[in-house]
Amino acid sequence: MKKLFYILFILAFLSCTKNRLEHITKIQSGEVVNIEGAFFLQGQIIDISSKGDLKFGHLLSKNNYPSFQNSIVLESNNASVGKQFLNELTQLELNQNYYFCAFAIQGNDTLLFEVKTFNLTNSVILSNNCSLQINNNQILDNSSVSVESELLNLKSFKIKEYGVCWTNENQNPDISSNKTIHYNLENQVFNDTLSNLFEATNYYIRSYVKLDDNTVIYSNSTTINISALAVKTINYSVNGQVAILQGEITQLGVEPITDHGFCWSTLTSNPSFNNELISLNGTNALGYFYSNLNLTTNTTYYFRAYAIQGNEIKYGQIKSIQF
Repeated sequence: MKKLFYILFILAFLSCTKNRLEHITKIQSGEVVNIEGAFFLQGQIIDISSKGDLKFGHLLSKNNYPSFQNSIVLESNNASVGKQFLNELTQLELNQNYYFCAFAIQGNDTLLFEVKTFNLTNSVILSNNCSLQINNNQILDNSSVSVESELLNLKSFKIKEYGVCWTNENQNPDISSNKTIHYNLENQVFNDTLSNLFEATNYYIRSYVKLDDNTVIYSNSTTINISALAVKTINYSVNGQVAILQGEITQLGVEPITDHGFCWSTLTSNPSFNNELISLNGTNALGYFYSNLNLTTNTTYYFRAYAIQGNEIKYGQIKSIQF
């Protein structure tokens, strides 16, 4: 009887030891989940052994056998049995096969769990309501414009290039048109500057974000037109030996008018700023302006209005006075 008792005791001891050995760390690799436009790997802790501090998370790789040598290591924290954990994904490439698995490190033990795969295609862009919009544009000077754009619901993907495309011919420009090119987009809102534009010209602009050679996200199309300074020579009247010259500023440009008035000559029929001047200084007002010109008999005078904006001189048409 005593012998039977010892046998049962040993069997029970071995059974308990076996149960303790089978109490091992186990983690489900989980799935890819989309949370408000961002993608995460979601795993779950099934069991934890008592071997020591636990380090755990996911390995993400383009290799179908993820390892610490060929993967991005996404480490998590706050382990507890039954708990789900998330690791956010960044710089993902469209139409790329990715492989991932959960991992656990305790003491000298490193465990890799079930390998899974995913591939995010172009359809994700549509289902995620990803969009790009131009929030604002501002004319900087008579040849350049700044554009502010915002990218929405595209948080996890690698962007190959981005910028603004424009044309004065097509209301929906694309990347085959004129464009700026930038890399390494860091913020959802980005600013760009278009240069070497012409005044009084309708330009159609769209911002763009290129994910791969087949996937480009475009913003809404916006029209810009840089206002051009315009000046006219209206007419003249003669009172005795004085001609009253009349000009008009019909449109203000982007930059201030630093000088305006009339240029005239008796030597050339094409007077310019290099000939005789009647300067009326700067102005910021639309409308008529006048000046007197003393006349000499038996002389032909050629004159026209002018206005200066920045480095540019605008002229009105040439008129003549025969006196």
